[in-house]
Amino acid sequence: MSKNPSARPQQSILLPSTVIKNKWKVQGKIGQGSFGEIYAVIDLHTSEDLAVKVEKLDDKKMVLKQEVIVIKQLQTCPHVIRYIHSGRQEHFNFLIMERLGENLAELRKQCPGGVFSMSTSIRLGIQMIEALEGIHKLGFIHRDVKPSNFVMGPKNNPKKKGRAYLIDFGLARKFRLPSGEIRPPRKNAGFRGTARYASINSHHKRELGRVDDLWSVFYAVIEFLKGSLPWMKMKDKDQIGQVKEKETNPDLCKDLPSEFLQFMEHLQKLKYEDEPDYTLLKGCFQKIYDREKMTEDMPFDWNVAAAPITPIAQPDKNDVPVISPEEGHHDTKESSEKSIKKSGSNCKCCVM
Repeated sequence: MSKNPSARPQQSILLPSTVIKNKWKVQGKIGQGSFGEIYAVIDLHTSEDLAVKVEKLDDKKMVLKQEVIVIKQLQTCPHVIRYIHSGRQEHFNFLIMERLGENLAELRKQCPGGVFSMSTSIRLGIQMIEALEGIHKLGFIHRDVKPSNFVMGPKNNPKKKGRAYLIDFGLARKFRLPSGEIRPPRKNAGFRGTARYASINSHHKRELGRVDDLWSVFYAVIEFLKGSLPWMKMKDKDQIGQVKEKETNPDLCKDLPSEFLQFMEHLQKLKYEDEPDYTLLKGCFQKIYDREKMTEDMPFDWNVAAAPITPIAQPDKNDVPVISPEEGHHDTKESSEKSIKKSGSNCKCCVM
């Protein structure tokens, strides 16, 4: 935020009561990211509560068209948000999606001490792995896995309220060629993701593979349980990478079940092209689940008045996830805004 007292706050892309394509009426803003804004909308024909993600047409980093292409191809994955419609109106592109609940970062901060219980953390960890396994099997990697990109199903939907959904595919990339082979890694792929949760490979600007999405899950679940990570209060991406490389060792799993060390050791063995053993990784958490006699009908921490957790020092409220700079999101030659055809061969996710 600018320190200039005369600076005006950034104007929202949409105004309340805006109607998109004579069908979806804007009710209010519910979120904002690096590449757009999210609003609650209602379908004027069916009265269904939905959400719309929008970006300005003059934005230098228009990525919503690519996200639409990716999300359409991932609709068979049960942990991916439901696509409704997309298009362009006046000065903005839009993506209509189902409206879900709060994200995991918000929910953790609502809990005492800013931590989740073992029960909530382990069950969420299993779902996060399942979500990534689903999109990986469809040929995509996410490249920005973090708690705020997982949202819970709406509380008023019994079938969805306990399920975590993966959102925000603006940095997703196809890692398979049409032949089914793994795409050759680039020598310098640039930084991708959010510094707090990004893998060490990302800090070294290496090509990211399936394993890197799972490193982000590993860091996120540790944060769920401890309330922080050793590099939590740092802002500089390079400094975070240096500390992360030093601290990603058995001590990071200290005071946690031994299965966390097994999880980490498996990831450390994997190279860019290797397929993770999802069964092994889910099994690490499943062992804890079984040993602690957890059940699926146990309430998540945010659904109970006082979660059974031990308070840990509250994270710095001024700390926010560090989004990679322009160099980190797009290669210079590939960042120019060309029209994206529906053909997969012209999808930016194939070149980013």
